[in-house]
Amino acid sequence: GRRVAFGVALAGWALTVGPVEGVSGLGIALGVGAAVVYSIYILMGTRAMEGAEALPASAVVVTGAACSYAALAVAQGPALPTGVMGWAGVGGLALVATVVAIVAFLAGLARVGPVRASTLSTCEAATTVAVGWLLLGERISPVQAVGGVLILAAAVLTARASVGRGE
Repeated sequence: GRRVAFGVALAGWALTVGPVEGVSGLGIALGVGAAVVYSIYILMGTRAMEGAEALPASAVVVTGAACSYAALAVAQGPALPTGVMGWAGVGGLALVATVVAIVAFLAGLARVGPVRASTLSTCEAATTVAVGWLLLGERISPVQAVGGVLILAAAVLTARASVGRGE
């Protein structure tokens, strides 16, 4: 069940992202590297979360990330937004895409475990494509649509495998 779901999710991700003109080998290597680091993060997060609540753990993660980014900003010279819309974007990224997302992920990780969490995280690619289509007028190719369906199918397979095991 889980291995099949992972394979289906990976195939869906590949179709959703699709071949892009001008993609370099370095870009592909960095993308795969990010996936490996994310997998390690999920596994380490599972161990670190044992007995911890999602909100305090998220505070630690967000604080660590803020310190890292602050150090980079000092080293490179910060580029601050100049208008209201820029600051609104920063606030939205900070609150929704960072704080809410991390709290939700860590709470889910504690409930479903690392394998299911990583498989369900592949829905991010399909969600990104859907939001781009809805809010930005991006075009979705038939191949991307099939990829999105495969990602959602992997999420369903993961959920069914969990129910079958009584988890």
